[in-house]
Amino acid sequence: MLEVLSESYEKDPYRYLERESLVRSTGLSMNEALRNMWYLDIKGLVEANWALGGHFSARISAARIVALGTRTRE
Repeated sequence: MLEVLSESYEKDPYRYLERESLVRSTGLSMNEALRNMWYLDIKGLVEANWALGGHFSARISAARIVALGTRTRE
């Protein structure tokens, strides 16, 4: 999931990916994606927007990009 979000960040650091897009890109089930996103959000690795019913959109956090050694856009 972080890899998919990192690739998206490189294309557009302001873009949030919807839950359905992450499920398609990662091959995870909806429940697995929800659990992973919740964990990554708590750890500060992603910035997630949560909605009722387990819907979310997310992008990798800028701090995580720096930790990965990838340059951020200025």
